[in-house]
Amino acid sequence: MAKRNKMLNTALVVGGVAVGVAVGYCAYTVAKLKEDSDFFFMLDAEELDFEGEIFEDTCAATLMSNLVVDLSKAKPSPQPMNLCIKAKMSQVDVILPKGWNVKVQGVNTNSVVENEMTFNREDFEAPLLFVNYQLDKSVLSVHSPYELVSTPEVEHLPETGAQALEQEGV
Repeated sequence: MAKRNKMLNTALVVGGVAVGVAVGYCAYTVAKLKEDSDFFFMLDAEELDFEGEIFEDTCAATLMSNLVVDLSKAKPSPQPMNLCIKAKMSQVDVILPKGWNVKVQGVNTNSVVENEMTFNREDFEAPLLFVNYQLDKSVLSVHSPYELVSTPEVEHLPETGAQALEQEGV
């Protein structure tokens, strides 16, 4: 019986230490993401909309979240702009207007970067945006706004086979 109590106490101590380490790691991760960030989202689905605002420099951090950064109707700054994205186990969509010159760069660990925007070194007139990212097990998608495409009316074709039998009640 004494040996069993001793093993139980040892297991409780080891479990307590493991829980303490896990909580400490989570606190460290949150503190690291919040550092130098203007916006922080955790376990959330949010949208940062800069409609009508002059966009300059912003840093957003996410932890296990979905984030949409909508710059499609933002006014560009005359100076080069910076968008910093720090994401851990998150999905981040950056929506940009057409005509902006965009450079996407950064560090990703086990992550995916989908960049539909092109960087033109020769275009000095277009607003310049640098998207700097630090990704860990995340997805970053940089694209222009999706346009809804209406489908043309499909001509009604005569039913054949099983469709015709269903209408006849067979």
